[in-house]
Amino acid sequence: MISTARLLRKHGFSNDEIEITWYYLGGKPVYLIEAIKNRSNLRQFCERLLRMRIRQILEALEGKIPKLFKLFKDRNVIEYDTLTDELKLCVRENIVFVDPVNGIVKPQSQIDLLAMRSIINKYTDG
Repeated sequence: MISTARLLRKHGFSNDEIEITWYYLGGKPVYLIEAIKNRSNLRQFCERLLRMRIRQILEALEGKIPKLFKLFKDRNVIEYDTLTDELKLCVRENIVFVDPVNGIVKPQSQIDLLAMRSIINKYTDG
């Protein structure tokens, strides 16, 4: 967060803008570049990006909501024992990252984490 905040401050971002950027986009460089380009309408840009990512995930998974998503409801990292078909699909679709050395799964990005949480809140019984 510190280096992300430092970068955004160099581009004139206020503390509120930095918080919005971090909440939606985390520190992923490609998203930060886009946030800088879209600073004038930052919140709208981030919300649009989230809606777009939700649609991309739902289309990629053909509307099937993986049980895996529910595990991220209150956590940013989960442990796994075996690579299930569901987990493999989410890796293939670039939604999550599997760290086999530590036996953990993480979202590919902050926007993916938010998208998974939005999907489980909207399309499942939570």
